[in-house]
Amino acid sequence: MESINKKSEIIFLSLSLTLIFLLLTGGKVIDPTYIEWITLGDEKTHWLNWLFFRETNLFQFPIFKNYLYGLDISSSLVLNDALPIMAILFKPISGLLPDNFQYFGIWLYICFILQGFTAFFLISKFTNDRLLCLVGSLFFTIAPPFLWRLHGHYSLMGQWLILYALYIYFDNDFKFKKWFFLISFSLLINAYFSGIIFGIFLVDLIQARLKKLLSDRELTVRLASITGWSILFGYLLGYFLAGVGSGAKGFGLFRANLDSFFDSDNHQGWSRILPDLASVEYDHEGFAFLGIGILILLAISLIVLFFNQKKINIDAKKVLPISCLGLMYFIFSLSNNVVLGDTELFQYDIPAFLNFITKPFRSSGRFIWLPFYLIYCFIFYILSRNWCRQYSRILVLIFFALQIYDSSEIYSHLRNKFSRPEVYWKNDKTIRYLPGFNSPLKDGLWKEFPKKYSNIFYVVPQTGYHHISSSSLPDEHHNFFPLSYYAASNKMGINSGYFSRYSKKRYKLMKDKLEKSIKNNQFDKNAIYYFNDDDLWSLVLKYDKKTNFIGEIDGYRIFAPGYYK
Repeated sequence: MESINKKSEIIFLSLSLTLIFLLLTGGKVIDPTYIEWITLGDEKTHWLNWLFFRETNLFQFPIFKNYLYGLDISSSLVLNDALPIMAILFKPISGLLPDNFQYFGIWLYICFILQGFTAFFLISKFTNDRLLCLVGSLFFTIAPPFLWRLHGHYSLMGQWLILYALYIYFDNDFKFKKWFFLISFSLLINAYFSGIIFGIFLVDLIQARLKKLLSDRELTVRLASITGWSILFGYLLGYFLAGVGSGAKGFGLFRANLDSFFDSDNHQGWSRILPDLASVEYDHEGFAFLGIGILILLAISLIVLFFNQKKINIDAKKVLPISCLGLMYFIFSLSNNVVLGDTELFQYDIPAFLNFITKPFRSSGRFIWLPFYLIYCFIFYILSRNWCRQYSRILVLIFFALQIYDSSEIYSHLRNKFSRPEVYWKNDKTIRYLPGFNSPLKDGLWKEFPKKYSNIFYVVPQTGYHHISSSSLPDEHHNFFPLSYYAASNKMGINSGYFSRYSKKRYKLMKDKLEKSIKNNQFDKNAIYYFNDDDLWSLVLKYDKKTNFIGEIDGYRIFAPGYYK
């Protein structure tokens, strides 16, 4: 196998990764006009962000400001999992693209390819055995935490960024330019990657100083420059538009479980062999099941290491610092509310001065990705030792096949999500329609409103599904998405949205101003009003119906000021 040339390796890996992508998705998602799969889950909110963003000014500050989606409480594309890197690539040509264009399927394919190739180069740091590199890279591509993100939050499929950071780290030289580029680039995908990678950079930076590759002054300059640039670049992109407020539960909730590496989350079908371990709500963010094949290889690797410590040359100066960082990240992923299975073991208070970490990285469970991939690296390092090579090749092939078999049920499940969404979502009662096919907005007035109005005002404005409720109206999903999609399709703004971050102060000001204007009969003539508030609606019913449209359309209570003028 050592004689295989680079061209053959590229072809083999490309075909293998494409086959895995097709196995998991069916391949239909590549079609940018295929939207059924992306309009049924939480990811529809990410798509909405793009639909509104494509109508914003090409040159604006911040770059990813998304004013039309949320208006006065709007934030930025970078805060809402809408893949800024893809949005900025397609925005200049948005006028040439179909109305229902989506780039998320293209991104998924890119991530499968980059996950595999980056893993290949990473493993090649430990061995020149090309077969081990090739098969090992496929293990990384079917890693459960990577595939789990196919359920949604597709920006988090960019875990190859972590692999590339490890690739830079295990280099013999300190590559500042690569670190600078990688951290900057990660901000165009998801800030969680930036946070994880920055820690790896710090460890590499300190090592470079200890090896006397850098002076104290050079270390200070590089640390200050990359930190300062990251803050400035984040500001330019729009990371600080939402302020410090947060509209969702945070740190201590979206955590990892102490049994995360072994919990197959089997109610979803990640393992045919291992049982589903007890868990608590929201610890899916720390899902890090190693996989049955990797678990067995890990056990073998530990046994081999125990009995052959003298024969295995581990560079402790390189391995120990990154291992310590992995342990720190694991502890952070557990949050301050530590659980084992479904049992809360203990809690502890986080010092206030650490809020700058716990607030932006409230889904701490995601930091388990680094120790997860370090375990993978450890396995392939041990298996790559020369005296073990003839056996390791057989082992990785056998247990790769076992890992595929063991998780085959979830593969089929995920393929339905992308290729047969109506089957995947058949038991979800909140799913009622696909936009453009059986939209609930059927009345002819919906076609007339965009001719006279440029905005839709939600009364009262919402910031997420969990805020939307009314027994007299359709369910929250049925309300939120149709109106938002309608606004985006007609190039209108809407004062509501689904936001992972928003300013509570701005929300209160907008809400108070809106309620006051309604009570005083002072309506914005450029907006139609949708009422999900019963008290305010009863008040509006008393206003002049000769000049204003006031009524229920397709289940939506609408006030259109001056419609009959």
